[in-house]
Amino acid sequence: MENAFEKVVTAKKEHTKEQFLRAALIEVVSKSEAMLDIVNINFSEVQEDFRDVMVYSAHVELDYSASIGYYKQEACLTTKSQYVYEGDWYEYKGIQRRADSSGWRTVDAIGEKTVTDWQAYSGHIGGDSVQVTPNCNDADYDKMLGKNFSNIIIEINNKNLMDEGEAVVVREAFTRVQKLCVHDVESRINFPGDTYKNLKTYPSITTKNLMCWKLPFYKTEYTYQGETYETSAFACGGLKVEAQCPPKGSVNIPKIAKKDTIIYFILMIVGWLIFVALSIIGIRCIAANAIYGIDVIYSNWIWNIVALGVAITLHIIRNRKYIAKLKELQRDTIVQKLQALDNVLIKKGYKKLTDEEKKLFNNEDEAIAFLRQNKPAGVIRFAIVGAVITGLIVLYYYYTFVYMFNAI
Repeated sequence: MENAFEKVVTAKKEHTKEQFLRAALIEVVSKSEAMLDIVNINFSEVQEDFRDVMVYSAHVELDYSASIGYYKQEACLTTKSQYVYEGDWYEYKGIQRRADSSGWRTVDAIGEKTVTDWQAYSGHIGGDSVQVTPNCNDADYDKMLGKNFSNIIIEINNKNLMDEGEAVVVREAFTRVQKLCVHDVESRINFPGDTYKNLKTYPSITTKNLMCWKLPFYKTEYTYQGETYETSAFACGGLKVEAQCPPKGSVNIPKIAKKDTIIYFILMIVGWLIFVALSIIGIRCIAANAIYGIDVIYSNWIWNIVALGVAITLHIIRNRKYIAKLKELQRDTIVQKLQALDNVLIKKGYKKLTDEEKKLFNNEDEAIAFLRQNKPAGVIRFAIVGAVITGLIVLYYYYTFVYMFNAI
């Protein structure tokens, strides 16, 4: 096993602490669920360190075996419903039976099902792979923020690289980076068939190059409502901050939207209650028709239709008002965040938000997901149920009226 790096490269800092703190504050505030008052957080003293990154180049020869599956259709015994006349014979569960009356029966039938034909398969593949991983043990790797090492290395200005520094290969890191190379080559296997399982690989790895890049790293913490959160970024390459944020926002936009549109919600409920009341009266009148006669109750169905139309209209209006209020509050929250953040940045001596940074606060995908999550109950199901009830009442009255008219 390799026990030394062939070369150690140290990158110079390309971003100052102030640039990091400014970017960290913007990152935290721009999180969709961050609270409005989080702009007032204070970061602890910035810790500077180097993060050793292992860059490993290898050639992998890989023997492998697997079970390859081909989908195909096979005949199978199933059941179906069939109308059988009295005296006819039919088969169910392999037993011949004779119908003692006409009607629907469950009978045996021949159907098709998809099965997988598994076959043994083996092969060989080889290829080069370059992988990157932090030069640390697995426990530290699992809890580590800032794992976008490949992008950082690509973005570093070559003028800021120095051929100096010391580093010792961490055994767990070396094992991890070799596994990454194997998985990379393994992913290039082109299996025949429709699916596969039980993949087993037998790799042979030849090291081509092993380097260590020492990347300058910033880390700080902030406390919010008694909880401590970590923020970090590399001080070289593109300045991309990774930040832990509070899980929930203090501004409950759906609650505010419901409160601001409560009058429309009340009107919607009243509309449906009136419709339900008229429907109950109509159904009771239908049940009592044989006793009291249609002349007394004939006109009620008209009010059922009117009430249903009003209830549906009020439901649609309420939903539109509520969604419009959600969007308005979203926009207001973003505007408030931008204004508050700009004020804090100026107060701390940082430059104001750029147009590109303001785009962080207008994530369209998150906005759509938020609206879907808080979407009010649709009107379609209510309208269908109401239409069925009203239709039954109207049809009953219509046919009863025609019957009585013809009788006269």
